[in-house]
Amino acid sequence: MNITLKKTTAYKEQDSEKVRRYLDGLTCFPNTPIVYIDDTGIDTYLYRHKARAPRGEKVYDKVSGHRFERLSVVAGQIGSKIVAPLLYHGTMTGELFIKWYREQLLPSLIDPHVIIMDNATFHPKKQLDELALAKRHYFLPLPLIPLNLTQLNDSWLA
Repeated sequence: MNITLKKTTAYKEQDSEKVRRYLDGLTCFPNTPIVYIDDTGIDTYLYRHKARAPRGEKVYDKVSGHRFERLSVVAGQIGSKIVAPLLYHGTMTGELFIKWYREQLLPSLIDPHVIIMDNATFHPKKQLDELALAKRHYFLPLPLIPLNLTQLNDSWLA
């Protein structure tokens, strides 16, 4: 018997109706390339928080008191191409994100694009949307709550 066990999962917080509306909204831009934006970081100080020991015995160890840096990157992705990568030390702030978005990402996009990103707290969505529209792009954060296509400003498509 040849059986493959597969498990499919979804986030329990995910709202299938919002997902459907979001995907329906994307169909309004059939020939517009999509740029996905994300950021991540790596802490340069890693240590084990737990250890193994015989039952009833504690494990003692020392960790460094020196502070280490966080190395982070933010970039866009269009298909398999990475655009506007920025490597920086520390964590992302709203000010740094807007500067990168305005000075590096948007100038790297020649034709109109749909810009998709998560809803991180440091993403000032209204300001990012205004900057995108000024450069003839469309800003579509995840998840979109709710998408009302009648309110889209079509002037950027002209």
